[in-house]
Amino acid sequence: MSKFKPGQTSDRIRKRKSDITRSMLAKADLINLIRTIDDVPSSLELKGNYISEASVYKWSDDKLGDILSFSRNTAYAEHNAQALKVLLKSLKRANDKLAVKQSSKSSKYHHNRDDDALSMLRKENEDLKTALAEVYRSYLQVIDNYEEDKQADESFRSLILEQARVLGKKRLWQVK
Repeated sequence: MSKFKPGQTSDRIRKRKSDITRSMLAKADLINLIRTIDDVPSSLELKGNYISEASVYKWSDDKLGDILSFSRNTAYAEHNAQALKVLLKSLKRANDKLAVKQSSKSSKYHHNRDDDALSMLRKENEDLKTALAEVYRSYLQVIDNYEEDKQADESFRSLILEQARVLGKKRLWQVK
């Protein structure tokens, strides 16, 4: 006989549901505090200058309170409908603020030194990747040549030994 009747849920499951709902509201409050990229908590992943809905669902951080990760299906469950509306509104507002800040930065004519350094590092990284690929290809070619030379040497050696066996010790001077 089962412990619960159909339609009943354990206290642990109900507590988890309410914790997730509270976490959704807490995430909405924290996202509402975002004004610039610097305000984004380090535990929340960004895609460029944009906060994705999926990254908000995956976001978990014990230091900021009870910020729990949960699935998209859990977020869209009926009991979380109100909390989801609040979370999505705050996410849209934060992304709008981040987009405005980014467009105002890009409208200026001067470049930031950090952007220049970052682009130089990216170019250097690409150059290093290319150089590494060339070194690896060269290494594989050397290994392949070594194996071919080793096989050729073994073939010549076995041929000479076979010929020496056939001719005998007295006729070895004929092998050149």
